[in-house]
Amino acid sequence: TVCVRHRSSFNSLDNVDTTLTIGTVSDTFTSTTRVGDQLPDAFSFTTQTGVALDTLVRSNTITVEGVDSPVAVFVSGGSSNVGYAPGCGDTFGQNGDTLEPGDTLCLVAISPAADNTSLVLTLTMGGSDPGNQASGTFTVTTAETVPDAFTFTDQVGVPTLATVFAAPLTITGITGPSKVEISRNGQYQINCTGSFTSSDGVIENGN
Repeated sequence: TVCVRHRSSFNSLDNVDTTLTIGTVSDTFTSTTRVGDQLPDAFSFTTQTGVALDTLVRSNTITVEGVDSPVAVFVSGGSSNVGYAPGCGDTFGQNGDTLEPGDTLCLVAISPAADNTSLVLTLTMGGSDPGNQASGTFTVTTAETVPDAFTFTDQVGVPTLATVFAAPLTITGITGPSKVEISRNGQYQINCTGSFTSSDGVIENGN
């Protein structure tokens, strides 16, 4: 006796043929997938603007809906540091992997390293036939991180070995978080509350 097996088609109502030949005699085993729906319901990702530079960004979570069969998932745009996270977890899925109806995912990317720069990712999922696929785009735009010029008033005649405080100043002209650095002989304090620090940090417009 002999048995034949193969994997059924990824698409609904589609055939897979396997031919077995013994000597000069052959026959074909055909499997036909059931009628199904691999066209997901429309989905969308919320555009994010004013994002910090070179920062991990996650989209809103979407759910695979409107299908009754597994769907393949593909992400295009960006580079190797972008992808989709099944369940919006910490692990990237691979292009071409499948998700089941009801599964969730989000897109994950590292924002551009330059001001006012956009990254556009496209998620496509469904069957292998373009007519059974749905797509959505996720756009991330970085902020303007160069503030308006600011000036400290120098102080003269101060005591030796004293802690000297500059007058507070307000940061303007940025549209998102901007990196703060200070020379190591000094410290700064955001909003003039809490602890002083010499570590790098971030500041927002109006702080």
